[in-house]
Amino acid sequence: VNHTNFKMPKPQERNQEETKVIFQSWLEEKLTTASDITVEILGGPENTGFSNETLSFRVSYSLDNEKLSKGMVLRFYPEGFFVFPDYDIHKQFLIMQKLSAHNIKVPNVLWYEESDEVFGTSFYVMEMAEAMLLLITHLFIKKAGLQIPPKRFGRKFGGAGLKKWQKFIR
Repeated sequence: VNHTNFKMPKPQERNQEETKVIFQSWLEEKLTTASDITVEILGGPENTGFSNETLSFRVSYSLDNEKLSKGMVLRFYPEGFFVFPDYDIHKQFLIMQKLSAHNIKVPNVLWYEESDEVFGTSFYVMEMAEAMLLLITHLFIKKAGLQIPPKRFGRKFGGAGLKKWQKFIR
C-alpha cells in the first residue's frame, strides 16, 4: 500500500464565533440562577483529534454574588468523517458520569444535549481539567508570541496560577 499520497481527513470546523454565541445562549438556559455569563474561546479543532470535534471555552459568570470562571469543553457527535464505525457520544457521557461517581479521575461531565436543534448535532459539556487549561493557554501564548505578566496570570488562574504555570512549562 502506497501511503505517500494519503491525506488525513480534516476534522469538522464550525464557525467558532457563531458557536460561542450559541453556546452562551444555551448556557443561559442551563445556568438559570447565574448572571453576567460570558464565554471566551480557548481552542478549536486544531487542538483535538479526529474522532469528534471538541471546542474549549472559558466561561465566567456571577452566582450568589460570587464571580466564577471555569474551563468548559464542548464535545460534538461527529459529522461527515467517522474514525470509528460506531460512535455513541451519549454512552461516552454516561460512562464518564458513572466513573466519576466511583471516584475514578475523569473530566466532570455537566450536561448532555440530545437534540440536534442547538448545533445541528448532539453534544455534551464537561469541565476542562486544569492541566488541559494550562496546556491550551501555553500553546496560545506561545503561538501569539505573547508574554503574560505574572500578576495578570495569577489573577487569571487564581493565586497559585504563576507557580502552576512555571511548573508546567519546565
